[in-house]
Amino acid sequence: MAKKSVDLKGHRCPIPVMRLKTMEARKELQPGDEIEIVADCPTFDSDIREFCKKNKKVLVEAKQDGKVTKAKVRY
Repeated sequence: MAKKSVDLKGHRCPIPVMRLKTMEARKELQPGDEIEIVADCPTFDSDIREFCKKNKKVLVEAKQDGKVTKAKVRY
């Protein structure tokens, strides 16, 4: 299992979720991999929850720290 992280602060919806889809399509993320995403998009918390639900990914953690949301997703 690989652990990766990506800082997407400054990007607005839908860029953070699209970046995950691009990484998956490029085979940068494999089943079992865990990725930590840091984003300051106001809708990122709800976007990442919906992304995980629709794409059958595990949302390990999502927490707000001021304007920044940190999420961990397991593929």
